[in-house]
Amino acid sequence: MKRSVMQRFNVDAKDDCDSIRPAEHNIALVVRGPQRPAWSFGLPHITHFTHTDVHVKLAIVGAGLQGIALAARARHLGFSEQDLVIIDPCPRFADRFTRRTDNIGQYAMRSPITHHVAPAEDASLADYARSAGRCLDASEHRQLDIARTGDYGLVARDVFLSHTAHVVAAHRLAASSMRMRVSTIHSDDAGGWFLADPTRTHRVQAQTVILALGQRVNLPRWAQEQSAVVSALTAPLGAYLGRVRRCVCVVGSGNTAAHVVAHALMRGIPVLWCVRRGIRVRCSDIAQRYVRTEGLAAFVRTSLQERSVLLADQWRGSAMVEHLGLIRTGASRGLLRVREGVEISEVLPTPLGAKVALNDGTCEAADIVVNATGLVPEALPEIVPSPPRQGAFPCLSDASLESVGCPGIYIAGPQAAMSLGPASKNIDGARVAAERIFGDICHNKLTSNVSNRAHPYLSQWDHLMAIGS
Repeated sequence: MKRSVMQRFNVDAKDDCDSIRPAEHNIALVVRGPQRPAWSFGLPHITHFTHTDVHVKLAIVGAGLQGIALAARARHLGFSEQDLVIIDPCPRFADRFTRRTDNIGQYAMRSPITHHVAPAEDASLADYARSAGRCLDASEHRQLDIARTGDYGLVARDVFLSHTAHVVAAHRLAASSMRMRVSTIHSDDAGGWFLADPTRTHRVQAQTVILALGQRVNLPRWAQEQSAVVSALTAPLGAYLGRVRRCVCVVGSGNTAAHVVAHALMRGIPVLWCVRRGIRVRCSDIAQRYVRTEGLAAFVRTSLQERSVLLADQWRGSAMVEHLGLIRTGASRGLLRVREGVEISEVLPTPLGAKVALNDGTCEAADIVVNATGLVPEALPEIVPSPPRQGAFPCLSDASLESVGCPGIYIAGPQAAMSLGPASKNIDGARVAAERIFGDICHNKLTSNVSNRAHPYLSQWDHLMAIGS
């Protein structure tokens, strides 16, 4: 009996959209053509460092999506432009996210429309999109209608980034920004912290520090300094797919790899897809229960070993369900060939492209090899005194995300995963991190210059603590 396309290679497909509707495998949501002009988002520039020393109450290191969400929350809690500084080495807010999604041609967000960077009191992403609904196409209006019912609706990336730019402007975050790479953080004599750049010529003194460093591109050994290898997250699609004549080899099984594969197949380019395990297809990159109270509470009740196992499973890369139709079609037409259970041992340049040596002893030929192995947590700056670690993660208070042994230093993002759970690296993970971090700051560390008025989300944090304790 002839096997189905799904059985020719291992596709682990699961409808985990947290939705009452079945997943809509609509590739138009993910890889959109030129039928709709892109929304202009114009994310603001980060201000250049103009002073030798800066003194603030709160320093947020990282101006990515999580840093923006945390800084906007700080504004709502009364931190003024003089109280707060947002530090990042990139030229613009959300710079790395914007460039990476540009490079892989990702035109829809992986997360639902309910996940965004605005505080709860502000206009939501869905409301923002509806305000300019005449600019949306039919598939995007469909997603807004789905979101209106409380179901899992997606949103275009340019709409999301336009809303993000609105949040940055509305909260005057550019006025509190500073372009600098933080390499060291040292304690001062007053219970605060000095943040310095690699040359030690500039530094910031802050009472409290929040690290929201995000992720960096994973660069395996075989991908380093190889002319026949490009990184999908740092090189635009057009820079290499246009040069393919025989085949492109894509390495990795997550969202990055799936987008490269999808664009190649739509151009009629043969693809060799190398994955360590089978292709995993998920509605979201993590189960949505981990951004809700019950999932967060269940996570902190587990042992550290159990947390590590759960993180490894939830952070394993996956394609979007919208990619599944293209995967099936590409395989049935012979354009897509999948090598499962293999890892790259070496990539050697050849006159025609590259020879890919696999760990099973076989070799494959390709015009070019694309490293699409995704992202890993960014390394922390040197902190003195050094905080203890649990494996690759710093030890934090589960309740506040404050670093153990370093009072006043809080960590958000994927580096906080052992306390915050799988959602730590996601957009809505910033909301969860803000609840814990600012819950602790507002209860214990407020100064007279920062408002300590009752805030709606603080009662929500108290509720979460009661359940999770």
